[in-house]
Amino acid sequence: MTAERLRLYPTAILIGQIIMVIAMIGIPLIASSEDQTLLPDFAAPWTGASFFLDGRLSELYDVNAQWAFQTEAVRNAAPSWFVSPPHVALLYTPLALVSFNTAALIWTAFSILCIVLSVRLLEPFAPTLFREHRVVTILILVSSFPIFELLGAGQQSALTLLLMVGGIRLVLADQQGWAGIVFALGAIKPQLFILVPFMLLAMRMWKALATGALTGIATLAITHVVFGPEVFRAWLEALASPAYAELVQIDQAWKMIGLPAFFVTLAPPIWAPAVASIGTLVTIAVVAFGIWKVFAWAKLGVDQRAIWSLALLATILASPHLVLYDLTLIFVPALFLVEVANTRATRVSLMLLYFLTWITSVIHLAALKLPWPLTWIDASWVTLTIIVLWRELDRHVRGKPSDPKAASSH
Repeated sequence: MTAERLRLYPTAILIGQIIMVIAMIGIPLIASSEDQTLLPDFAAPWTGASFFLDGRLSELYDVNAQWAFQTEAVRNAAPSWFVSPPHVALLYTPLALVSFNTAALIWTAFSILCIVLSVRLLEPFAPTLFREHRVVTILILVSSFPIFELLGAGQQSALTLLLMVGGIRLVLADQQGWAGIVFALGAIKPQLFILVPFMLLAMRMWKALATGALTGIATLAITHVVFGPEVFRAWLEALASPAYAELVQIDQAWKMIGLPAFFVTLAPPIWAPAVASIGTLVTIAVVAFGIWKVFAWAKLGVDQRAIWSLALLATILASPHLVLYDLTLIFVPALFLVEVANTRATRVSLMLLYFLTWITSVIHLAALKLPWPLTWIDASWVTLTIIVLWRELDRHVRGKPSDPKAASSH
């Protein structure tokens, strides 16, 4: 990958990405069709907010009721199941006051703003890279598949990235009180922030823990008052239901990144439910190991940027539900590693990660016609690049780079 190619390829992909996003948003708005595909994932929280406004709390997590509503109000080609925490429906309420198409356009503009702010906040993780190769660095980030996917699907990942990076920046600036509040807002996708409390505990950031806990308690209290305990119970039941396991954890495993999904994609279809059921054990094991490493590195006084990078890599590998659009979280450890441990393994892993994510959907379509084990081409191979990045980060912290030439250049 020469310097010229690092400019040309991402530029070409970004141009194509812009054209595709405009087409994905514009065509459904212009075309008169029974079905449409405008921001299909955005339909889920918009539906939840609409149910809240209509007083249909008992049906908030009823997939059949949601699908019936979306068929009429959204005209989605397939159901988009709202399974986020209850307070997410409350947060989306302003957007449910307008038509779906108008709300989708507003959300797209908001997501773009979140991406711009996030990229700006990422600079301290790779100051030299941004100073000497700013344009190329930004091109690679914004032309990545997770950015395309979150914009095209209408996901919340741009907001969660901003909350994560913003919280880390506040921690690095010793603004603990605000950091705790920002991290607590990440409860819209709790699986992405699962290691944050342990990070704050390991670094003895008591003020951040306190404000985060108070914000979380306030969110729970407001949600309890507004929705009632029955809705919380319905949410948990939806997550534990066989339908969720089949439609999300198994059927969508091909586009998830964590180790639980990786094992599901390798298993024969008949074994997939059993493999998925033990995914919780994998999650617990990776989280436990990640927490142990976090506390060990914090005790040694390791660079906080390295510890946050470790926590995010562990989160990605452990999560039972981290889809390609949530992989924006990799920006933090990726930039940090290129800055401080630009080894051959790091470069190859990042290059593979970049291109594998872009061709994942194409591979999946091809694998649908193949018998097992030929379906292994559809396995979540991106997960292996995350493991290599973790190894390179660990080598850097221990002072044992795998690429002596790269090490000597730093």
